Amino acid sequence: PTISDMYKNDSELIIMAPLQIKPHLSIGNIYDLTILDFYSKALRFLGKKATLPFLWNINGNPLIKQMERMELETTSKNRDRFIASCFATIEGELRDYYLDFDFFIRDDQVSNQLKDLMDRSYKQKIKIGKVIINHCGQCGNVFGADPGIIICKYCGSKTKLAKRLTIYTKVNGSNINKRINTIKFIPDSAKLKLKNFISTLPNNYNLIIEKYRKNTLQYNGFTLDPRFVAIMLPAIINVSDYDKKTWIHGDVIKKFDYYSLCYLNSHDGPTTIISHGILLDKSRKKLRWQNLDLHKSFSIEKVHNKILRAYFLNYNVMKDRVFDAENLPKNVAGLLKIYVKIGRVLDKRNLDESRSDWIIHPERIKILQPFDRHVQDFRPDLAFNVLTEYTDWAWKYTKSNKLNFKEQDILRQMKNLFFGK
Repeated sequence: PTISDMYKNDSELIIMAPLQIKPHLSIGNIYDLTILDFYSKALRFLGKKATLPFLWNINGNPLIKQMERMELETTSKNRDRFIASCFATIEGELRDYYLDFDFFIRDDQVSNQLKDLMDRSYKQKIKIGKVIINHCGQCGNVFGADPGIIICKYCGSKTKLAKRLTIYTKVNGSNINKRINTIKFIPDSAKLKLKNFISTLPNNYNLIIEKYRKNTLQYNGFTLDPRFVAIMLPAIINVSDYDKKTWIHGDVIKKFDYYSLCYLNSHDGPTTIISHGILLDKSRKKLRWQNLDLHKSFSIEKVHNKILRAYFLNYNVMKDRVFDAENLPKNVAGLLKIYVKIGRVLDKRNLDESRSDWIIHPERIKILQPFDRHVQDFRPDLAFNVLTEYTDWAWKYTKSNKLNFKEQDILRQMKNLFFGK
């Protein structure tokens, strides 16, 4: 059985861009993962099936560079200890921020599965042969087929173009555009951005999969580009077993979506691509994971993680958002009031335990009806408005009446979606 067998059952598979191993989650990571977590849980709340795996990106130079910055000798023993420490910290942070995933998969532990794919279903797509590549004759680093790189960024020597044996895949821009037209994009501008990027590239070229890296996997004697390995993870967890495959991420349309279409067979690729906005600092620059001081800032610690989650979701996530840590406590005051109001409505004194019926009055159904559409449209902020309206109705209703089990349970589940459980 594959790792995904116990989860598929015709559910929607939600794919995140693989997260690079690091000592801590950044506030930007928490934002991205909160959006993913909300979407999967909202689908389940609506009675749908959803599978959300966590994809770890461990291969590549970033891990080595992090160890070097910490003055750790890059031995395999130290590497394993560093990774284990990162896992322990991040798994704790996931719990702290109410983020749940169905299973975890690491791109450094898929050698056998990747070899099986490349020997079988990807045998026609992944080729080994002599093609022209740009490489450094001194240190051996490979720079694909791009003639524009003339100096090795690793050792400073001149690069050279030469025909040599390598591993690669043939990219055809016209075929990729045809695949793009079969995918649903949210928003539509993401599709245009991807197509515009493809128009800047040759219609036909060889995409070199070989890359000289100490920290990566190998296949038939070739060291593999860590990006290739990470992007093959959906194929390794058998995404083709799912009818609906949704890629959700921030600003990685070129880095993730494009290469997904280059590397993955069509049945292993996305049926929907959702590209949401990102968190920006006051100067409107992307918040990087290195901004650990922001993650640990006093202002954020003054806001409970439940309220922070609602703050992330009570916004049109399709737009970029400036994250103002200093004014965060003031900006979430309204959310805190809603949270307290929901808690009071859910008080046991407002429950009619003698009513065993689970019937929802048409008036309440009318309030809740738009929730499904807002989730499908990827607008958690509008779905949050439904929660607010339902809370206001329940608040007024309990002044002279009591709720039945179903009416309270719906409110409790919606509270958990936005504020965490």
